[in-house]
Amino acid sequence: MGRIIFLVEEKSMAVFLQGLLPRLFSMVDREHFLCIAHEGKSDLEKSIPKKLRTFRNQNQDDRFMIVRDNDGANCQIIKQRLLSLCSAAQSNDVLVRIACQELESWYLGDFSALEKVYGKCSVKEKTKKRFTKNPDAINSPSNELRRMFKSFEKIGCARELSQLLTEENNTSHSFHVLIDGIRRLSQQTGV
Repeated sequence: MGRIIFLVEEKSMAVFLQGLLPRLFSMVDREHFLCIAHEGKSDLEKSIPKKLRTFRNQNQDDRFMIVRDNDGANCQIIKQRLLSLCSAAQSNDVLVRIACQELESWYLGDFSALEKVYGKCSVKEKTKKRFTKNPDAINSPSNELRRMFKSFEKIGCARELSQLLTEENNTSHSFHVLIDGIRRLSQQTGV
């Protein structure tokens, strides 16, 4: 049986997935999945061919997902660049998922979960509705969260919200695409 190997841009995404996957998919860390955090986009991109070859040589049943923020860039261009790095490693079955705009967009997609962690915020209901209507369109969700919640911190928020976000309550399209991809890979690996 294989695992799902997640190659992610930064530690907060790894922390988020390590909390979310056991809860939503009953996966066990290191047994069913492994998250490898990188020090940003360029570190992630440099490591993709080598890591894919190394893990593929260890277990042919492993499946891979690359998760990266788009940070205002063109999602299609990013995805094509990442897929070309996978092709260079002769791994054409890797799923690429882009968080639009950032991981924190997924948090804005479920404002009630945010308020369970941070308490009610002073943002007007109209603003909350704008965020939850299309959280993937918010230019800098992490800056918005810092503005709304003075105690916001990336790693702590990732840890806490991984325990609260659900498919049913989240309005982020890119969050749903991630979940669908994980579901597909888990079926392929038998997890």
